[in-house]
Amino acid sequence: MAQINRLKHKIGHISNQERRAQTRTKIQLGGLVLKSKLAEFVGISIGEDLQLDMQKWDQAALLLGLLMQSFDLSKSLTDLEKQDLINRGILALKYDFFPEG
Repeated sequence: MAQINRLKHKIGHISNQERRAQTRTKIQLGGLVLKSKLAEFVGISIGEDLQLDMQKWDQAALLLGLLMQSFDLSKSLTDLEKQDLINRGILALKYDFFPEG
């Protein structure tokens, strides 16, 4: 019985770790959206509730549409184009600014 309880505790601990890792990734992704200025472009400010504020649904839908279109376009990128985007992203991450261009 003690062994079963230890296994249950271990399984619960793993799921807590996974949940924390997922939360951390989601927060980081949100930070990248803010850093890209996409949220600003569509009119979303920090602190707004995009799920409950129906007036913000259009902005949230626009942001999601932009991200989906970027995904579709990214499928046809060459290796050189991908490297150019990586370099631009590195500059923005390293120097904490949004490179013009």
